[in-house]
Amino acid sequence: MLADDVQKFDTLYVSPLTRATQTADIITAGMGLRSVTLPSLREIDLYSFQGLLKGEGKARYGDAWGMWQKQADAFAIDDHAPVRELWYRASLAWQDILSDKEPPEKAVMVVAHNAVNQALLGSALGLPPRYFRRLLQSNAATSVLDFQPGPTEASAPRVTLDRLNQSPGRPYAADAGGRPPCGRLVLSPGRPYAADAGGRPPCGRLVLVRHAATDADSKGLLLGSRDEPLSGLGSVQAGKVAEFLLDMKVHSVMTSPARRCLSTAQLVAQLQVEASRSGSSLAAGSQASKPPRVLVMPELRNLEMGVWEGQSMRMVADRGGLPAAAATAAAGAAGPAVDPESAGASAGLEDLGEFWYRTAAAWNKLLDAVDHNGGSNVVVVCHAATAAALASHCLQLGPEGLPLMRFDAAGVSIIDFPDGARSGGVMRCLNYTAHLGRWAVPITRDDMDMVCGIDGCF
Repeated sequence: MLADDVQKFDTLYVSPLTRATQTADIITAGMGLRSVTLPSLREIDLYSFQGLLKGEGKARYGDAWGMWQKQADAFAIDDHAPVRELWYRASLAWQDILSDKEPPEKAVMVVAHNAVNQALLGSALGLPPRYFRRLLQSNAATSVLDFQPGPTEASAPRVTLDRLNQSPGRPYAADAGGRPPCGRLVLSPGRPYAADAGGRPPCGRLVLVRHAATDADSKGLLLGSRDEPLSGLGSVQAGKVAEFLLDMKVHSVMTSPARRCLSTAQLVAQLQVEASRSGSSLAAGSQASKPPRVLVMPELRNLEMGVWEGQSMRMVADRGGLPAAAATAAAGAAGPAVDPESAGASAGLEDLGEFWYRTAAAWNKLLDAVDHNGGSNVVVVCHAATAAALASHCLQLGPEGLPLMRFDAAGVSIIDFPDGARSGGVMRCLNYTAHLGRWAVPITRDDMDMVCGIDGCF
């Protein structure tokens, strides 16, 4: 998975534990990377729990074991709080990495462990220890954080989760028919739902897919509410998304009304029917061959971008994102002509509060769909900004969560619901693109021209 990317790294930071150093040696063999061992990258310290089987831990420690299972951030043992200590250690690791006396010119690789990787991701994104087990990490999987300079030299870097838990294998277990054992949410294509990918089995599943590519995507333009169809490449990507989901029994598909989303959604549903007819041992007309419903949800439509629709993402990024760009244009700076009669400095940009309100309504409807019949697999096809809002609602973030996550064309994100849709989601993967084959997004991007502002990442 990293074969084409290893040469783009110039520094390796690794845990001192043998399993991490062996993994790093295999990945970077012969590359001559500068290597730094950081004790702060070791796995979580569980003190008296370490080395115990689950049954032994439950028998010996009772309530403490239950706390570790259900409320790990508040768990304490031997006068230590392991998860809070882990978050602190992650902050120390980031200080070492970001203040390195030999700063990297390209990219750095960190090889560590499940729990400490969760803490690294959470602390970088500003998420507290209560997010432990909300951002899953599987063996040999890759997560990517992009750091870009802040507006001034004194300000903190802007951090974006480019992808989460992109595993070399399929990220979900093939369904044996019927309902899932209990819930998951997938935000577009990839297979981050494998049986051996870690975490508890879900109680329903939500699959959130960003629509496949359009001509505007290839030109780096913002679409907003413009209704552009899929390009030739987009049609190929949509087929790969549908194929990726063939081993999952999809019960319903929710989609934005935009043609680029509706086309992707219809192909997912169509291939589900074809696969059921050709591969199922059950009689035609049974539950297994029943086609998934395709339902249009107006609440899933894209953020309306006013006069900035059809404009270059690079230009908008140079002006600090959509709200700042609109304000700059209204003040008379270079940019698209702004009608003096337009609604204030926003120049037609949808009010963020209204966008947040309608995506919250969409999220609640999706949870109801996931809970249907004791747990259903629901695919959602929408836009980057909408996907970012849904993921933020899942993680109980406010609008400040929108610029934290990136969603590429035909990328998949998966959210599991181990205790039911109303009991909080677990992000199994985000922006998974390995299923796209030769069109998969590289681990290390050559292009950092994304627009990441309060309006999301595009």
